[in-house]
Amino acid sequence: MSDQNNRVKAAPGEPPSLQVAAWLVSIGTEARLDRFAITVDRVSSDLRSVREGDALLIVEEESGSFRVVSFARVYRVRRGLDETALLLDGLLPVEPPRPSRDFGIQPPTVAVSRLEWPTFESALKTACGIEFPALPVFEGKTAQERAYIRDLLQWAVEDDLLGPADGPVEEIIGMSVRDRYLVGKLAPPDTRVSDDQVEDLPDAAIADPEGDDREAEASTSNSLVPSSLGFTFCVDGSAKAVEVRASWGRYERTESERTTEDGKPIRCWKRIPSGGTAIVSLEHRIVDPIVVDSACPDVVVQGTVGDPLPNGDRLVTLFLVNCQTKPDENQDQAWVFQPELIVRDPEGQSIFRKRPLLSGIGSDEERESLEMIYRRRVEFAVGHGVSVHATPSADDPERAVEVRTRVLPRY
Repeated sequence: MSDQNNRVKAAPGEPPSLQVAAWLVSIGTEARLDRFAITVDRVSSDLRSVREGDALLIVEEESGSFRVVSFARVYRVRRGLDETALLLDGLLPVEPPRPSRDFGIQPPTVAVSRLEWPTFESALKTACGIEFPALPVFEGKTAQERAYIRDLLQWAVEDDLLGPADGPVEEIIGMSVRDRYLVGKLAPPDTRVSDDQVEDLPDAAIADPEGDDREAEASTSNSLVPSSLGFTFCVDGSAKAVEVRASWGRYERTESERTTEDGKPIRCWKRIPSGGTAIVSLEHRIVDPIVVDSACPDVVVQGTVGDPLPNGDRLVTLFLVNCQTKPDENQDQAWVFQPELIVRDPEGQSIFRKRPLLSGIGSDEERESLEMIYRRRVEFAVGHGVSVHATPSADDPERAVEVRTRVLPRY
């Protein structure tokens, strides 16, 4: 049965285009429910067909048999390389849980599988006495629900501004990648704002010698578009090396998996997840360019290692640098999107220390007072062209186990 034929109208009176399908979700090692979302480890072809508004029947295994524990509705699907999150806007527990065989449901063999709509509809009616459109939604009545609703807003903003909005292997159709995402972009070297703007201007605007666009170009002609981002962090003097993971998205101009109504392929920008991990030695003053992805040899990690401080700690600066050459056509292929740097100790130790204060400025009672007040709010790193985030040690809040860049900071 095709995906379209297995979908039904979402509610009486709604347009036929608003359709939903039903899915059987087995909570276990591959799928986890945390009350507001279901996280699935492996992405299957069926899971890629799950859409917003779809219905979920959730079962759990106990003593070798499966029980229906709740019904839910999908609000959003956030796809990742290693897992996919089904964000919910409503969930109705079955109290007490009932054996799945009571509803004619066969034991599932995978974490997420298709469920015939009549089976889902009958189960919901029998167990809870309601139709699917009456499934209650999260209204923000509790602190946990309000926090979740804020998270939904935050994720929506991040996906829209930074991306990738449709997952790590998304396709962008009908616009350039630079037009689709406003932040988190590293240009090829020596790209100027005016050059970038001219490429995207309509032909008429470029040809108009008296137009306002030309005047705007003149005001920004000396501004360079960033080609790198990075951070400076402080490590324990005993650390001999750090593990750095760089990741980003590169987009290639190709044919989409989708086609037009007459079957012709559509041109698109296809995202290819890129990056890798490398060990950076702290024994040398200069960190020479490191290629972390052989498919992108001109995107490198480089930096410097400072001399030991009086207490033996050292300051390390690392950058992710886009050194690709800008082509004459399809220039988005030479840009880096959604970049991120993550640094850890190769052994997982909490080697990151509090960044040292500036010295030689004399006594400052106000600063000393603030240092005392915020002594547990440690600054482990400072970003260059980007914000940073650190994960403190569970044992010592003045040490951290990881630092990473964050294009869109949060509080």
